[in-house]
Amino acid sequence: MNTLMQLRKICNHPYLFNEREDWNVDRNIVRAAGKFDLLDHILPKLKATGHKVLIFSQMTQLITILEDFFRYKGFTHLRLDGSTKAEDRADLLREFNAKDSPYFIFVLSTRAGGLGLNLQSADTVILFDSDWYDLASFNFSNYNNNNNNCVGTHTSICKHKTEPIASGKRERCACLD
Repeated sequence: MNTLMQLRKICNHPYLFNEREDWNVDRNIVRAAGKFDLLDHILPKLKATGHKVLIFSQMTQLITILEDFFRYKGFTHLRLDGSTKAEDRADLLREFNAKDSPYFIFVLSTRAGGLGLNLQSADTVILFDSDWYDLASFNFSNYNNNNNNCVGTHTSICKHKTEPIASGKRERCACLD
């Protein structure tokens, strides 16, 4: 058992320990995890003010839980991860970037998305559980040089848990470059 991975799961959502993905999609999906409670507070405000959001996650099982949360809250979204066919990626990007797009959130795995994707219509980036050793994570605020608007970047880190320690290690690694 990888202890660090288990600690990362604890920081993100307890449903990650349920292997069958048959969790109840109700109020407890929010109440069970502080990060989801935070999303429950900020996403309605972002939607009400016309923002479009990218959410990056390292774990595809967590993306599945996020999708259940989005459906529960009525947020329209698209998903791109390693299982997304190459020919479907361009269609997803076109749908999200369209002027009349109904999609509010684009959720991506950090390994499958990010680099080389043109998501110029998004103005908010949330690194839900960023890769602790992925130095490219620091550049998401500059992901689109064609967008003259300010892009807000938020990293979700649990206080007094494993994530601040790992984040500190990532920052120390960045200083070595």
